[in-house]
Amino acid sequence: QHSFVKAVSEIHVTVDDPGKWEAATVYPPAGNIKKGDSVKLQHKHMGKVKMYYTLDGSMPGENATLYNPSTYQPELNQPIVINQDTCIKVVVKGFGKYDSDMAEYRYQIK
Repeated sequence: QHSFVKAVSEIHVTVDDPGKWEAATVYPPAGNIKKGDSVKLQHKHMGKVKMYYTLDGSMPGENATLYNPSTYQPELNQPIVINQDTCIKVVVKGFGKYDSDMAEYRYQIK
């Protein structure tokens, strides 16, 4: 994962457990959905993390689809269009904490 920093005034080095990033959430909530509707992935630290997801049932990793490619251009965050029963699996990755647990959201066409 590439990154850059600027205006760093302090660096803390610690052996404390940093914990994990919180799991991503979705909107609308998982469940029934109309064919062609879309789902947005969300995270309270959207500008600090990357969300990788799959739609084929596989475990998401860094080779999975990246939902939020830019922290400076939120318009690049394209909602996921649901055209069939779908299971979205998503993992949150970022600096300073361990990867989140995998979250799984199932949508059924009504």
